[in-house]
Amino acid sequence: MPPLTNDPGKDQAMALLTVLLPLLMLGVMLALGRYEDLLLPQEQDPLEPAAPPTATMTHHASG
Repeated sequence: MPPLTNDPGKDQAMALLTVLLPLLMLGVMLALGRYEDLLLPQEQDPLEPAAPPTATMTHHASG
């Protein structure tokens, strides 16, 4: 069985990776989102009508 040694450099490197890796992944995701916005054509909002509604009938006040 190999002897167990405490290597402080290895521990520091793992701690640094633990902190930096999620930040790096977040940066990649944000960059991909920006890239997607630039690459894909702008789509119209699905809740917004394509054209304003036009009047089909006029209502007259009775009286």
